[in-house]
Amino acid sequence: MFESPYSYQAEIDQQPPQPGRRYPAPPPRPPVGLPATPPPGHGYVPADPRSLRRCLYRLVLIWRRGSRNPYWAWLIAVSRNVVSGYRWSQRRNIWVYFTININEIRYFQCY
Repeated sequence: MFESPYSYQAEIDQQPPQPGRRYPAPPPRPPVGLPATPPPGHGYVPADPRSLRRCLYRLVLIWRRGSRNPYWAWLIAVSRNVVSGYRWSQRRNIWVYFTININEIRYFQCY
């Protein structure tokens, strides 16, 4: 089982999306199993707002800078500097709202 090396408290935004807006819900759970590192040239791309927008309301595998382990996310918003959505918490077995600066994303792949 995948175990995240970083604290969720630093990433959880205590203000979830606005109550009036409706977003497509993430799947009940992401696929099982994660690759340890992204192989170069196999569909994993560095992060920028334009390429991340193509991943809205889809499962995304994200590799964070400074970490070897990826995590699953379901993106609901992409701005110039920040991405927000839901991140799969393996420990709690639920989706948790999060935000992350785009500069902190090393690679990602949409599914």
